[in-house]
Amino acid sequence: MIGRFLDHVDGELARQKDMQTRFGYYLDYAVGAASYAALFFCLGIGFSGTVPGFWSITLGLLGTTAAIISMALNLGIDRALDFDPSTGTDSVGYPSIAGFELEDGIYLLAPVTWLG
Repeated sequence: MIGRFLDHVDGELARQKDMQTRFGYYLDYAVGAASYAALFFCLGIGFSGTVPGFWSITLGLLGTTAAIISMALNLGIDRALDFDPSTGTDSVGYPSIAGFELEDGIYLLAPVTWLG
């Protein structure tokens, strides 16, 4: 949760201070995808000793694969729409509703987990 929050903070700070770069744009996508991939893979391993057993690892690997595919698709969308990271605007790959991006749903993992 802290990692996801800090990921959003660093991008916002870069935009506010006009310090965004093309390298930072790609690095942010790569680190975000690696973070999600590790999260889902580790969740799969962590739940492997529970009722779903082997399927937990399989679902974790599917989540890992989805994170990597999502990164590639979003980069492709940004590229197809000629997104320029030096403009200081958010990328266009994720849809946004009322100021929330699709990926913000990841913040629900902690409360859902804590509430069982």
